[in-house]
Amino acid sequence: MKCKHCGSKKTRKNGKTYGIQRYMCNKCSRTFSPPKYTAEMRKNVLIHYLKGYGVSKTASIAGVSYTTVLNWVKDSSELLEQLRKELGEKPEETDINEK
Repeated sequence: MKCKHCGSKKTRKNGKTYGIQRYMCNKCSRTFSPPKYTAEMRKNVLIHYLKGYGVSKTASIAGVSYTTVLNWVKDSSELLEQLRKELGEKPEETDINEK
């Protein structure tokens, strides 16, 4: 397990919290849990979002909460731009003079 704080691979098990394994880094002495969702799952959720599924529909398909999807969309602007290019979509542009 790689420390999410310093990146060291020298970690050890450090008990459980609510049934989830905790780890302690031997280098920085901080504790952490493994990520709940994989990067691949997050990417798939963002792809569904970009394809036009609503936030609620995307959340129900992925089995995550509505709030999780919103947070991922807010926090992943760079990844969203990359995915838009891969999918061949243009970012939405709004005209200020349009009424």
